[in-house]
Amino acid sequence: MNVVDYVILGIVGISFLFGLYRGFVTSVLGLAAVLAAMFAAYALAPQLSDAICQNETVVQTLIHYTDASSRLGDVELSTRAVAGLDATSIAEIVERANLPAPFDALLQSNLAQQVYASLGGISVSEYLNQTIVTAIVTILCYIVTFLASYLALSLLAGLIGYVFKFPVLKHLDALLGGVFGIARGVFVAYVLFALVPILVTVLPFEEFEALIEASTLGSAMYHSNIVTTILQGGL
Repeated sequence: MNVVDYVILGIVGISFLFGLYRGFVTSVLGLAAVLAAMFAAYALAPQLSDAICQNETVVQTLIHYTDASSRLGDVELSTRAVAGLDATSIAEIVERANLPAPFDALLQSNLAQQVYASLGGISVSEYLNQTIVTAIVTILCYIVTFLASYLALSLLAGLIGYVFKFPVLKHLDALLGGVFGIARGVFVAYVLFALVPILVTVLPFEEFEALIEASTLGSAMYHSNIVTTILQGGL
C-alpha cells in the first residue's frame, strides 16, 4: 500500500463516518443521489462535450498541452493516411502512442473504423489528436456534470432525510448508514479516478503513473474504472 491507497481509504472512511452520523435513510438517499448523478452525467456529458469540441480555441489549447503528435516519434508515421492502414499498422501506432487505458483502446477503434473521416481527419496525427481531445473533454464534462448533479441531489436528499423519520430502524440506523456511506465513498472514488487517464496523458511524470500502478486499490480503480467503462461507448 502507498499514499494513493490511503487517500482512497480516507475518502471511503470519511463517507462511512458521515453515514454513521447521518443515519440510514439519509445515507440511502445520499447513495441514490450518487447513482442518479452518474446517470444524469452519462446523459448530459456527451452533449456538453460536443458543444465544447466545436470551440476551436479549446481544441487547439488541449492539443498543445497534450502534445499528442510527438508521442509517435515518427514523422512519416504521423503523416500517413488513415485510410491505408491495416491491422498491423494500427497496432504499431497504438503501441507507439503509449496511451493510458481507455485511450489506447479508443484510438485503436477510431483508426480501424475511421470515425473522423467526415470531419476531414485523414492523417494518423490528426486522429491521435482528436481521439485524446474528445476523450479528455468528455471525461471532464462527465465529472463536472456529476458533481453539479450530486450537489443538487444531495441537498434534496438531506431535506427528505430530515423530514421523514423511521423509528423502527433506530437501533440499526447508524450501522446501516455507515454501510451505505461506504458504498457512496467507493462510487465517489471511482469518479475521481476517471481523471487518472487525463493526468497520465498530460503530466510528463512517469512517477505519477508508477505511483498509481504500485497502489493496490488505485491500480484496480484505474484499470477497471466504472466511469470510463460506462463512458467508453460515448467517447
